[in-house]
Amino acid sequence: MPRDVPEIERLARCIDTIARRCWRGLPALMGKAPQPTREQLKAAFFFRTSSDGNDDLGVKIHGGEQGEGRDIKQADYFIDSIEPALESVAWDDLVGSVQWYAKTHPEEWRVYVEYLSQKETGRACWDGKSVVERLADKNNVSEAAIYDIIKKTPRNIARAVSIGCYELFIANF
Repeated sequence: MPRDVPEIERLARCIDTIARRCWRGLPALMGKAPQPTREQLKAAFFFRTSSDGNDDLGVKIHGGEQGEGRDIKQADYFIDSIEPALESVAWDDLVGSVQWYAKTHPEEWRVYVEYLSQKETGRACWDGKSVVERLADKNNVSEAAIYDIIKKTPRNIARAVSIGCYELFIANF
């Protein structure tokens, strides 16, 4: 279980990346789809499609161009930060915490999911308004409040995992 702030922040980034970038990430986090595979997680963290068959995260030569070494740094980051964060919690505990958050904070969860579904599906701007502007108008709150929800939702879920509060919630029902 993550206990300190850097561990919670790493787990929050993992949750957000799974939700944004993994195939069926949100359903997986809600327990309605299988847990993402290691290959899907790597693809999500490197912003590659997981169906490209390229499982090699080793050395790539860029001929001295500006991007040289990027793949090595990304692979090191995944191995050093992301994998330990995900391995520090049981998947069922993570799913339970997401479900707990969705039930106890339904408005924030709805805004987060709606933002992701519009932003990540290319609906970033309709009628001259951004996703955040539309969500702020729809919910009668400021754009700053929407940004706050988007930023804090994965953190709050990571905190819930770290203290096991979803277990208390489940035990009372």
